[in-house]
Amino acid sequence: MKKNEKKILAVLLIIVLALIAYGIIPVVMASNPDSMHGGNSYYIYGTVTSRLEIDNTTTFEVNDSGHYFYVFYNGSAPAVGSHVLVHGEYSNIFIDTISATSVYPWYYAL
Repeated sequence: MKKNEKKILAVLLIIVLALIAYGIIPVVMASNPDSMHGGNSYYIYGTVTSRLEIDNTTTFEVNDSGHYFYVFYNGSAPAVGSHVLVHGEYSNIFIDTISATSVYPWYYAL
């Protein structure tokens, strides 16, 4: 193998590893909904199923593998159908809610 071919192979390997790492991040960071306790901060990962935005405050529903959360966020959220990684404080008073401190659109996951 020539030196240039080795460099190209190394760059391709780095790209593939970076894509795999990016795809695994939400799976690793997301909390199991059954182990959540009120008042603690958690990450959830799922699909936005509905969204309501009023005066830069957004309420949206996230489907995390069949478990639904209502997320309250002081900012704009991605569109319905988008995948998101949400971080915030969990509470449950009749419904599961997250008061989000951050919402990250996620474009690819394994």
